[in-house]
Amino acid sequence: MKRLLLVIGALIISMTVCVAQSNTDDVPFKVELSQLESFLKLKPYQKKKVKVINESFIQQQKAASGEQKMQQIIVENLSGMKDALTKDQFGKYMTLLTATNKNKKIMNESLFAEVLKQANK
Repeated sequence: MKRLLLVIGALIISMTVCVAQSNTDDVPFKVELSQLESFLKLKPYQKKKVKVINESFIQQQKAASGEQKMQQIIVENLSGMKDALTKDQFGKYMTLLTATNKNKKIMNESLFAEVLKQANK
């Protein structure tokens, strides 16, 4: 069990580093699809949905202005991902976004937690 937690922790850290390295523009939450496929172990039928959701998320972030708009975009993204992913995959995805938010200090942590609660209803 400890090994599993260590492996998951290492994956999250490496994904966060990859996210930070792939962020060459002003998109706070940007993950390459290939990284999502690998990290979430997407099934073939999930890849197209996740690709569309991820691309939309990136485009919406580019157009976003203000923290409230960003909150709305995150909720919409999580809603789409919740429909496209299994419960376990969605949990990993939320962990990835949380780690990215914490490392990049995109949004206040307590506010981000509220956004996650809202999206998880």
